[in-house]
Formats: sequence, structure tokens, C-alpha cells
Amino acid sequence: MSGVELLMIGTAVAGTLMETAGAVTKAETDGKIARENAKLVQNQSAEEARLASAEGRRLVAKARVRAGASGLSVDGSALDVIGELQAEGELKARQAIHAGRIEYDNFRAEQKAAKKAKTLAVVSGVAKVGTTVLTAGMSGAFSGAKSTYAASEVGKLRSVGKLEQMARGL
Repeated sequence: MSGVELLMIGTAVAGTLMETAGAVTKAETDGKIARENAKLVQNQSAEEARLASAEGRRLVAKARVRAGASGLSVDGSALDVIGELQAEGELKARQAIHAGRIEYDNFRAEQKAAKKAKTLAVVSGVAKVGTTVLTAGMSGAFSGAKSTYAASEVGKLRSVGKLEQMARGL
């Protein structure tokens, strides 16, 4: 194989390795971003739930104060209103937690997908490098071989050893 051919093979292999490194880095970065986003969403939904719960308690306290200030007893319909306000505050808190959980799960799925993309990039890179080297090696072996076999004789060769000898020009 000539120096130019080796240079071309080396360049192809280097290009494939750089492409693989870029894909791996992108996958790692995507995974880190997804993991950080998942943490942020989890914290944000917990804070939203805390605020919704606090707002519900504030509304209940406000309703009790209004009822007491007006001279009404806190029973019957006033008590029902207070109960509804409590339930609404609790529902908003649960909705915030549920929405956060869904978003968290989506980011975790993105993180897992990025991890798989990284693995696939490495496997693909190795396969491309192997293919490049094998293709170059095979073309070099055949281009430099001085075949003493006619095309009709190749089909008659049954053993792998004889095929290898023919390929190497031995």
C-alpha cells in the first residue's frame, strides 16, 4: 500500500473518530441538561405545591375572619365554603405536584435517550473505523495481488486457504 493510500485511510479513520467524539459529547451534554432540568422541575413543582397550599390556607383564614366579623357562626353554608376553599387549595397543590412529575419523567426519558445515543455513537464509530480499515486492507490486498487464477477457476476453489492464497497473490 502506498503512502498516499495510508494517508487517506488515516484521514478517514481520524474523521470518523472526530465525528464519534462529537456525537458522544453531544449525547453527554444532552443527558446532563435533561438531568438538571428534571431537578429544576422537581424543585419548582414542590414550590408551586407549597404556594398553592399556603394560598388555600390563606383563603380559608380570610373566609373565617369575614364570617366572624359579620357575626355569622362558622357552621352550615359558611363551613361548606371554608371546606370548599380548603379542598381547592389542596387540589391546586396536588395538580402542581402531578404536572411537575410528568415533566420530570419527560426529562428523565430524555436523559435515558441521550445515554443510549452516546452508546450508539460509540458503537457506530467503532463500526465505521473497522469498515474503513477493512475496506482499505481488502482493496490494498486485491490491488497489489497478481492473480494466477482465471475467473472461472475461482468458483472451483473450495477451501478458505486457497481463496486467501489467491487474494494475497501467493
